[in-house]
Amino acid sequence: MAAPTITFRRHGSIRPTRPPDVTLQPAARPVPLDKPLPPLGQHLLGVAIALDTHHTSHVPDIDPRTATARQANDYMNDRTGRIYPSLVPRLV
Repeated sequence: MAAPTITFRRHGSIRPTRPPDVTLQPAARPVPLDKPLPPLGQHLLGVAIALDTHHTSHVPDIDPRTATARQANDYMNDRTGRIYPSLVPRLV
């Protein structure tokens, strides 16, 4: 008994192809810094806090579940400045 032959047909793309002379122009979208973090942001901030606590024994007073994007950004900038002091701009 011969094994069944399986053939694959090439299917077209779901999206139509665009002409090569058309270029996409990315548009910057403002990030709302005063809104609560989405679930992925809460998780990433929690991981950063856990790593910081593990390495420095310092527990910050920021809660990932209620933090805003601005608070998370400030915390990460502060943490990065403590780890890599040469990246912090100094005012002369």
